[in-house]
Amino acid sequence: MREPGCATSWKRESSQVSERWKRAKALFVQAVDLPEGQREAFVEARCGDGSLCDEVLRLCRHNADQSDFLEHPSAAISSTDGDSVDPLAGETVGDFRILKKIGLGSMGVVYEAEQRQPRRRAAVKILRTIGLLSEEQLRRFQHESEILGHLQHPGIVQVYAAGTTDFGQGTQPWFAMELVDGQPLGRLSTEPFSVRQKLQLLIDICGAVEHAHERGVIHRDLKPAN
Repeated sequence: MREPGCATSWKRESSQVSERWKRAKALFVQAVDLPEGQREAFVEARCGDGSLCDEVLRLCRHNADQSDFLEHPSAAISSTDGDSVDPLAGETVGDFRILKKIGLGSMGVVYEAEQRQPRRRAAVKILRTIGLLSEEQLRRFQHESEILGHLQHPGIVQVYAAGTTDFGQGTQPWFAMELVDGQPLGRLSTEPFSVRQKLQLLIDICGAVEHAHERGVIHRDLKPAN
């Protein structure tokens, strides 16, 4: 059994850690939106604590190094663009034959594809890379795709497969997922939903987010467009 004095000390230390984390988080949120060349001076001017300063800057570097491939949304493109001839139409990645482009994001392009076995439609997202990917980036991509592949929830698209390919521009990671025919949440706001229906939709979304959080997956850009 913990002694009363030890319990008090533990609570005090826990509170100090919590306050320190709140300070680090608040500074990180402010610093991460600044141009990279201004972050260090901004953090050093406001920290007053060398170790806290290092911690915030480490968070900034970690955020910059993270692959956004699996997190950034892919904006729907017009039907005209989607039906136009794409250089990758007819190519294959893994067991998937690319049919047409259906989405475009800051880091990747999404294609409608057909899987050979089992035969089904899928969405294949291919990372657009500039230069060669490091071994660490490839390992991170593989790790993230494996984690996403283990998520099983009605509100989260199922990941079918993942890998890398080369169309002459260097190694490009890709992953294939369930193809969903739906609308962005923002467009649904114009529908005549009742208050009860809106609340149920919110509950369903929160349930999907909670499922991911419980398995160590954090979505860093939650908004209706995603």
